[in-house]
Amino acid sequence: MKKEIKHRMIFICSPSLGILDNWLSVLYKMKQNREDLEFIFFAPNAATIEQINLEAPLIKIASKVFDDVIFQSNKGLYISSDNFEDAKKQYK
Repeated sequence: MKKEIKHRMIFICSPSLGILDNWLSVLYKMKQNREDLEFIFFAPNAATIEQINLEAPLIKIASKVFDDVIFQSNKGLYISSDNFEDAKKQYK
């Protein structure tokens, strides 16, 4: 049975991916304690997706937190994907 989402938490990853390093522990704990929250990673700058290394521990943990990834493509369009791996594929 799919959990019912009542609220969305949008994490705006700006100015760079470095901000995620500061907030990930808080977001991870929130994800564990709030099953009613949907976590959305929003990257307003195209360069943020370029910075993502799918093998980095930071991104592996973040993948467990975020339910959706919204990012600006290198052509200026905003795209939604289910995870960081798909975002990297769509970005190229």
